[in-house]
Amino acid sequence: MPGSNGTHTHSLPSSSGYAAPTEWSVEPVGSLPEVDAAEYLGARLATTVRPGLRERLAATSGDAAGDAYLVSRARQDEFGAAVAALEAEGYELRVTGPWPPYSFARLP
Repeated sequence: MPGSNGTHTHSLPSSSGYAAPTEWSVEPVGSLPEVDAAEYLGARLATTVRPGLRERLAATSGDAAGDAYLVSRARQDEFGAAVAALEAEGYELRVTGPWPPYSFARLP
C-alpha cells in the first residue's frame, strides 16, 4: 500500500499464534493490455513473470514452492521487508497469509 512519501510499505499480519513456520502466498499481478486471443498468453506472462521475484523472496524464507513461501516466525519481518522492497520497485503483488503450511506438507 502506498506510504505518505509515495513509496510502498507492506506490513505482514502477526503470526504470533503459530509456533511453526507459516505459509505466505505472494503472487505477481498486473493489468493486461487489450490484445486478441492469439496474443493473450504472451501478454499474461509479461505481466506476471518478473525476473528475480521468486529468488529474492525465497532468500528470506525457509522453502519455496511456486508462489508459496515457508517463513519462520524469526524471519517474518525480513520477509515483509523483502515484499515491501519489491512493491517499492513497482511490482504489483497479491500477498495472503499466514496460512498453515499446506504447500509444504509431506505424506509419511
